[in-house]
Amino acid sequence: MHPLPHKSGDIINRAPALSRSTKIRRALPTPSGRAPDLGRASPLSQAERAEIHRQGAKAAARGESACSNPLEQARNQPAATGESAEMWRQRRAAWARGHAVQTLARRAQAVAVLHESR
Repeated sequence: MHPLPHKSGDIINRAPALSRSTKIRRALPTPSGRAPDLGRASPLSQAERAEIHRQGAKAAARGESACSNPLEQARNQPAATGESAEMWRQRRAAWARGHAVQTLARRAQAVAVLHESR
């Protein structure tokens, strides 16, 4: 810790800035397989994130709009479910990413078909 002078003249301690490699190492799972607690809501498990991502992709494949994200419905928001806002944001983002990836894939496929027909 590096002491810094405070406005009142007292010295406060400030941790040195972490390098990018240190941040990455700290974010990696520990030997127990769990990510270290960094003082925020526990992240989605990889399986849950993949499942929600898949559901978003399936919605896009059915032609549903990005606005159809079920996590936007009042019954699935933190006030109704009791989950943390951070966990809800992670779930909402996973669904949106799945939808976006599938939408881009469908658009790319449509463009490829158009180019083949010329």
